[in-house]
Amino acid sequence: MSSVKTAIMIGDISGSAGVKAVAFGLSKLKKDYNPSIVIANAENSASGYGISKEACEQLFRFGVDVITTGNHAFECAADVGIFDQYDRLLRPDNFYSGNIGHGSCVFETDDRLKIGVVNLHAPSGIGACDSLYSVGLKTISRIRKETPIIFIDLHGEIPSQKEAFSFEVAGKATAVCGTHTHVQTLDEKIVPGGTAYITDLGMTGVQDSIIGGSIELSLQRMLTSVPIKVPPAEGDGRIMGCAIEFDGETGLALSIRRL
Repeated sequence: MSSVKTAIMIGDISGSAGVKAVAFGLSKLKKDYNPSIVIANAENSASGYGISKEACEQLFRFGVDVITTGNHAFECAADVGIFDQYDRLLRPDNFYSGNIGHGSCVFETDDRLKIGVVNLHAPSGIGACDSLYSVGLKTISRIRKETPIIFIDLHGEIPSQKEAFSFEVAGKATAVCGTHTHVQTLDEKIVPGGTAYITDLGMTGVQDSIIGGSIELSLQRMLTSVPIKVPPAEGDGRIMGCAIEFDGETGLALSIRRL
């Protein structure tokens, strides 16, 4: 059996169009790449803000193995209890202590491969949190006692914070993939030491939009400064993300390809 494995990481799922894109598109990606794990950020899957129980269960049913989130994690208040209900639904590990839910998990594949997933929050631009480095490095160290294969969703606004962290954990994590901006970047690479990196996975949702939101209402909010809650754009969605090849024995990344 080859030790070369593949993971798919999917960028921020925005609204029902993003969920439907996963419903219709993930099966083809699985056929093409035969991934050992599918990780998807779904913090905007419930009408653009937060994640609902319905969306969470749909994404698991459509073939997502682990769901990550970010600063909007708890905005679907009626369903916030799901973060204590599902082991494979994560919120950022460095949210202030005392929050519900958890920020990491170890997923075991059908062929008994153990894969760690860590959800982290970069410190600037999108809300306060505990230290990215002290919490993140401690969690990575703990998971490495169980498996060297670790995928990190680093949710953040500022590219330099994401890229700096990838160098800090080079060789200790399989991949550091950024989320939050909804704009897929073209800087995918393997950091010296064997860690795959991209600043942002992009957005899974309607591309003819303003980062997933209604164009009309987004413009109205920008032109008037009135804090309108912008709903997701309507239309056909598209999956964006990355396929990452890695060594199933060492956990080191071999390649990263944008989707």
